[in-house]
Amino acid sequence: MSSVSIPVLLTVGTPQQKIVNFYTNNRTEPNEDGPPVQIGKRWNTRLVVDHLFHDEIEKEVNELKPKPEDWIGVWQSTVTTIKNRLEAEGKLPEYQAIADQWNKVGPPKEIQMR
Repeated sequence: MSSVSIPVLLTVGTPQQKIVNFYTNNRTEPNEDGPPVQIGKRWNTRLVVDHLFHDEIEKEVNELKPKPEDWIGVWQSTVTTIKNRLEAEGKLPEYQAIADQWNKVGPPKEIQMR
């Protein structure tokens, strides 16, 4: 039978020293080969419609009174209904332009605070 050595990194010192030891012994090197990771939300037409029509969507969902386990599905189908209505009215490219703008500079503060 062979014995396996398991490194014990956090057995000695104060809690602060244990944290420092863990950090210094378990770091990974940054990946220099790939593109930088984008932090934040990637906006698309559906998300823009969801955020801009939030109150209308919430009103329609509350009128349907779904069970708690069905709530997300009803919300998504309501967003789809509104998005399809906007597409039929020819207004969807306007919301795609908003999504592109929000991807470049971020959404307005009132949207960020939701």
